[in-house]
Amino acid sequence: MTVRKSTIQAKFIEFLLKQAEEKSLSMNQLADKAGISRSYLSHVKKYRNNIPSDDKLIKIADALGINPKRMLVEAGRAPDDDEEMVGLMRAFGELDKEDRRQVMQIVERYRKTSS
Repeated sequence: MTVRKSTIQAKFIEFLLKQAEEKSLSMNQLADKAGISRSYLSHVKKYRNNIPSDDKLIKIADALGINPKRMLVEAGRAPDDDEEMVGLMRAFGELDKEDRRQVMQIVERYRKTSS
């Protein structure tokens, strides 16, 4: 399993660097534009951090001007054909911490009742 994750991570970092280069953005500029920590993105690039969370991936996609779905697919987080998931992730990423917590409680209640 670790090998698969490393392969996905390596491909994701390659994709991220290529996208940034095509937009003439350094990693620091990309981090600033995405509203995430420069050191965090640097650690992702150097394999010190895992692939960013979905909400950060969507922020990075927006900063790069690419479809968030593509970013999630490249990160191994979404299948190629799941537009609805991307919309949900974008909406979830825009919620504050308390609203996210409430949504997760609703999801957990749903899972319990639908099992």
